[in-house]
Amino acid sequence: MDNSQPLELRITGMDCADCALKLEKGVARLDGISECQVNFTTAKMRVEGTVDPAVVLDRGRSLGYDVAKAKEGHAPQTFHQQLVELIRRPRNTFTLIGGLFLVAGFALQGQSELGAVGLFLIGGLFGLYFPAKSGWSALRSGHGLDMNILMTIAAIGAFAIGEYGEAATVIVLFSLGEALEGYTMERARDSIRGLTELAPAEALVVRSCLDCAGHLGQPLPDGSGSYDGGPCPWCEVHETMVPVEELAVGDVIRVKPGERIPMDGLVLNGASAVNQAPITGESLPVEKHAGSDVFAGTINGDGLLEIEVTQL
Repeated sequence: MDNSQPLELRITGMDCADCALKLEKGVARLDGISECQVNFTTAKMRVEGTVDPAVVLDRGRSLGYDVAKAKEGHAPQTFHQQLVELIRRPRNTFTLIGGLFLVAGFALQGQSELGAVGLFLIGGLFGLYFPAKSGWSALRSGHGLDMNILMTIAAIGAFAIGEYGEAATVIVLFSLGEALEGYTMERARDSIRGLTELAPAEALVVRSCLDCAGHLGQPLPDGSGSYDGGPCPWCEVHETMVPVEELAVGDVIRVKPGERIPMDGLVLNGASAVNQAPITGESLPVEKHAGSDVFAGTINGDGLLEIEVTQL
């Protein structure tokens, strides 16, 4: 991977902002990495440098996260698909197994104390495996003590003083809480990704004619010299269809009736009723005119709007 081609990765398993910070610091310490940015909200990581992508993937997985190449498109998942994906993650699978041993241990406690202790130990080990592994990786990467390390120390201490059932219960509940938090965050991210898909991939930009080859060298209308480049004084502004990735704050775009608005912006000219239901949930279209704010992904009504891009 060279510096001209940043690596875009999708992360699963992040359930708090501290997870993103830990992953960012852990990957940034790799030799050859010039910059690493982890966006917790979108669960994406951007890496620049000369390191092998496989090394980046391995480091992310060693820190306890599932790392894969970012997908180009987005297919919203059903509740069943999200649930299946949640269960199939190794950490959550281990948590479920640990929970089963925990329940079996409490059921056996009144009949065989030794057997119950054995079940508590096995259940605790299943629940503790990934927190201990993630915590150790965080220490090795220089992140320092985190919640996983503290939970591991607490669990070992509880086992050491003979509180087997309590130790296993805390471990399993901790891992279960992490799983549910991750599931909730993933559902939120899925909704956000779905909203971003509403915006069109291209925008109609209004731009001045620059460095007009047809008029270079001609005397300027005001007689101040000859035209040698820049905005052409003879040509009017023209419309150009460009990918939304090429837009910049301050660009002026035109949105025709019935089209989706490609970027957040401020209306400069025109008036129209805009359907904002996909974003705000409002049941009725909202009238927009010069000075009104508009949102990407909303649907223009029956008027032509000229909009200045305010946010990318």
